[in-house]
Amino acid sequence: MKNFLLNSYSGIGNIHVIPGLVLFFVLSINLQGQKYQMILTEDWKNGAWQNSNKTAYTYDGNEFLISTLSQSWDETLPGWVNSTKSLHSNNPDGTVNNTIAQIWDDQDNVWKDMQRITYTYNTAKKVLTAVTETWTGSDWLNFAKQTNTYDGNNYLTNELSQTWDFVSNWNNVRQSNYTNNPDGTPNQVIDQVWIVIPGNWTDSERSTFTYNASGGVLTELHEVWSTGTWVNNALYTNTWDLNNRITKELSQAWVTGINNWDNEAQSDYAYNTDGTLYQIVSQSWQTDTDTWLNAQRITFTYVPTTGRQEIRERASFILYPNPAGDFVTIRSDYDVHSAKYSLEDQSGKQVITGKLGGTITTLDISRLPAGIYFLRVGERGQNIYKILKK
Repeated sequence: MKNFLLNSYSGIGNIHVIPGLVLFFVLSINLQGQKYQMILTEDWKNGAWQNSNKTAYTYDGNEFLISTLSQSWDETLPGWVNSTKSLHSNNPDGTVNNTIAQIWDDQDNVWKDMQRITYTYNTAKKVLTAVTETWTGSDWLNFAKQTNTYDGNNYLTNELSQTWDFVSNWNNVRQSNYTNNPDGTPNQVIDQVWIVIPGNWTDSERSTFTYNASGGVLTELHEVWSTGTWVNNALYTNTWDLNNRITKELSQAWVTGINNWDNEAQSDYAYNTDGTLYQIVSQSWQTDTDTWLNAQRITFTYVPTTGRQEIRERASFILYPNPAGDFVTIRSDYDVHSAKYSLEDQSGKQVITGKLGGTITTLDISRLPAGIYFLRVGERGQNIYKILKK
């Protein structure tokens, strides 16, 4: 779990991709009262940090987010070029009514609508439903839906993901069942996938959390359901300073042959004097030399704070191409650095797992046989993409 940036992840806007379309999903991010002005992502290349992506944020007079603009660095120019944009329509209380995601068309030099997500809330401003629609060129078409269920304390207990059959029905895809601690933090989350025949839910993944005295996540253990038992898959361990700010996140993968955890990646966090996040530097583990190698650096700047109420920002993603050949790219207008993903075949077996590399992540699927796969992205993998591998 990305505890600082993603500690209010709601999993809304799950996507079940139609072959041939470039689609978005949306997630909720708690900025803890601070509003981003710019996020710059750099990749480590040839022994130096080089520009990769940047995202700019625009707010209205109430300091509610109204748009984000994501640009990529073009080394051939060199310079920044448009990539994606999201437009937010807000309710009077600052919650988002709907978000329209757009992609830049290089040939026509215009922004083109791709997806719209519309939200409903309960009286506690918790998301009840998120309905995703796809722009057909002339109309919005139902595409995906997430429905959240809460207990009497407004703690999330169930997330149900469904896709539209393009006729008249929502079809089950996935659900997450939460067991919460008395303070509302998740103790355990069990993900299940819907099996059309015989028409029931089957266990897929289990996440178990431990916390420090201040409620910060210390460990997150991921297990996958295999041949009737839970099997270790991934472990995330966080280190916190005396101000309860995360300073390091260590990602490890379970190695079945030696029954031990093996390093994968780590992220180091640096803060401004006012406590806001300044920079994240990520490194990948080199098994051949047993050393860490720089991978990515993310730098955050903020607009001046006025002490207004906390705002939840939402970022859009695109997935392309689909159908896919050897590679699939996930692009974001907001940096969800280290959000987890897994690619599964139709039987539910995980064939590729990892963490997003910031605003752009490319998956090599060249070794996979042709067929249908499901890509799950985000905390506990609630966001779902259907990928057709050619």
